[in-house]
Amino acid sequence: MRAPADFAYALPDGLDSAAAAPLLCAGVTVYSPLRKHIRAPGAAVAVLGVGGLGHLAVQFAHHMGAVVTAVDIDPSKESEARKLGADHFVEFGSAYTECKGRFDVIINCVSASINFPGVIGMLAPDGVAVQCGIPGGGAVINLDLQDVVFGQKALAGSIVGGRADMQEMLSLCAAKGIAPMVQVMKLSQLNEALAALKAGKPRYRIVMETDI
Repeated sequence: MRAPADFAYALPDGLDSAAAAPLLCAGVTVYSPLRKHIRAPGAAVAVLGVGGLGHLAVQFAHHMGAVVTAVDIDPSKESEARKLGADHFVEFGSAYTECKGRFDVIINCVSASINFPGVIGMLAPDGVAVQCGIPGGGAVINLDLQDVVFGQKALAGSIVGGRADMQEMLSLCAAKGIAPMVQVMKLSQLNEALAALKAGKPRYRIVMETDI
């Protein structure tokens, strides 16, 4: 296959195509803001939502030297999150009070509306909350401006990343063994894959492989 170089990336040795496919979207979506906002090893980072984006964000933040807290509504994900590199796990229900003023960086990977004043409240002074997940329905964020101003806190958005971030991320994944959790299915199983996706069963990405 030939393709314009502007739309192609060299895969490092040791990184197979099934692992690379989700990295080219979900991977760089969380890698780019972590690379930008983690300023030093030991930074306190929270990943909200251990799913398709979040399970990669936990790995990246860990390998960037951060102290990582995974936050999710499902307590059964704690063991998995810790294996991926999380130092701590907190359930959403208690996170807003238990983690108040704790984090330098929060990566919100949740694609649903959540208590955003509570999220900002979890930031330490000079912290930044980055919105990566995109809720549907024209979601709106309402904030306590006094908390933002007097805490010198910031809200940022991030959508994918540039070519330099992409190639750097792929190299890091190959060097550190960072990989998405994928289920490989054949294109002839497309209907089964879509049914599984609709039921919310994939953990965390389905990669389709050509067989037709």
